Amino acid sequence: MPHDCFVWTCEGTQHALVGFLYAELEVGTTFLASALLAHGEGHMEHYGQAKGNSLKAIEAIKKFIPPSHGLQARAKVQDRLAEPERLYATL
Repeated sequence: MPHDCFVWTCEGTQHALVGFLYAELEVGTTFLASALLAHGEGHMEHYGQAKGNSLKAIEAIKKFIPPSHGLQARAKVQDRLAEPERLYATL
């Protein structure tokens, strides 16, 4: 029976982690859209705040990329997470 509890706890933790990462992606995307809108409207203070918040969400996600992923998979995920920074650099 302890084994079943351990499995449930691990699965529950994994589900919670996936939920957290999904929420961070959603929040980061929302802040990115807000930053782009603010920049387009000339609201630079709001742009700076939203940009900073979107990058914080990305950094939170990066911390959870497991080192066990292959180098190619890690590089692909990190490249995708760098897209907003490249977008901001074009503004």
